[in-house]
Formats: sequence, C-alpha cells, structure tokens
Amino acid sequence: TVFLDTPGHEAFASMRRCGSLLTDIIVLVVAATDGVRPQTIESIELAQAANVPIVVALSKVDMPGIDVDDAIDRISGELQIYGVLTEALGGSVQVVPIAAPTRMGLDTLSDAIALQAAEMSLLADPKARGEAVVLESRVDRYLGSVADVVSRWGTLKPGDHVVVGEQAGRIRQLLDTVTGKPLKSAPPATPARLI
Repeated sequence: TVFLDTPGHEAFASMRRCGSLLTDIIVLVVAATDGVRPQTIESIELAQAANVPIVVALSKVDMPGIDVDDAIDRISGELQIYGVLTEALGGSVQVVPIAAPTRMGLDTLSDAIALQAAEMSLLADPKARGEAVVLESRVDRYLGSVADVVSRWGTLKPGDHVVVGEQAGRIRQLLDTVTGKPLKSAPPATPARLI
C-alpha cells in the first residue's frame, strides 16, 4: 500500500487533481470538528470524475465534546449531499473514526482499505515488465535525471530501459525514497527514486 498525501489547503488543488488520477482508492480525511469543507467537496468531485472509490477517515474523534456515533451520522449526512452514501445511510462507503495522536482506528482504516482493494480485485503481476507513475522529476546537478515514481505493474530493476513522455533512458540505480539506500528492484506498489 502506498499513500499519496495531498494537502487540504486550496492552493494544492492541482496536486489533488493529479493524485486522484494516480490512485486506486481515495482516503477522504474529514475532521469530526470541521465537517465537510470546500476541499472535501473538491476531492469528492475528483474521485467521482475519476471513478475512484472512497473510504472516509473521520479524524479528530478524540477531541473533547465529540461523540463518535453522532459525528458519523452528521458527516454521513453532509457527504450524502455530494453523492457519497456511507454505510450508516445504507450505502457502501466506509467511515472509519480515527485519532492520529493515539493511533486509534488506524488498524481499522488499514483493514477498510484492504477490504476495498479486495472488492476491486486489485492485482499486479510482479513478473511483468515494470510500469510506474512519475510523481516528480528533476535534473540533479550530480546525478543527472532523477524521477520519483510509484511502481504500478511489474517490477522495475536497474538496467531497465524507461520511457517517460518523449524522454527515454536506462535506470542506472533505484533508491528508497525515504532512506536513500539502493534497491535491487521495485515491485508493484513500491515508491522508488530512479536515477
């Protein structure tokens, strides 16, 4: 599982639009304290336009004065206005209460994502030729062309030839995007830095 976190601020609308085109499942984070915001509506519209299923993560349920059941009902009602029918209202969209500081509900959220993925029969063949989505690219003064990617199908390996748009090249090295350590390969659902 790879998470692409797109900021909620309205200045990042373009980033959310690209993210909705790259993803298999959208985790829509809605704060129990704030409810549906303009950015939430935008994300719903992007998910609907891309035909991408939604799992709702109801955050901040640990805040004083928040009753989880009431928050689920309230948020479900707000989401229904925009065509998102949650399980609480007889629909199929899961709402998972979470509290990040205490990690409450994160395992349940992971299970909800796995269930949605299973319903969609999301499979990738790790033995196939690698295919990835470029998240960001640049020319590094010392390394040359660098691309941060997420492998979607097959496995990427150093030595593989790649085509990105009108550009072609060979993968000299794969790096872990977090640690910077070399990778021998990037199987499906693996973020990697291509050099």
